[in-house]
Amino acid sequence: MLENSIETISKLEHDRFVAERRCAVWTAAPGMAKASRDDYRLLHNFLFHWTELDEPTKDLDRKPMRAFPKSWLKSATKFTSNEGSG
Repeated sequence: MLENSIETISKLEHDRFVAERRCAVWTAAPGMAKASRDDYRLLHNFLFHWTELDEPTKDLDRKPMRAFPKSWLKSATKFTSNEGSG
């Protein structure tokens, strides 16, 4: 259950990051290699859908989510799973 919560919250965090960057006019770099990132041209190598990311890149979102208290993760997952109802 906790790993499912971490995965869900990590995906949401990645979506938040992508939205933040896109609002700041960043675009996806040609590839995910670190060398393809270009801060001057606002090209970021992580502006891809979650399913396209490799595991080490996903872990960049998972690691901070694992630092949250378990009770918060359970509450946040419950909240996001009920967003569509009501």
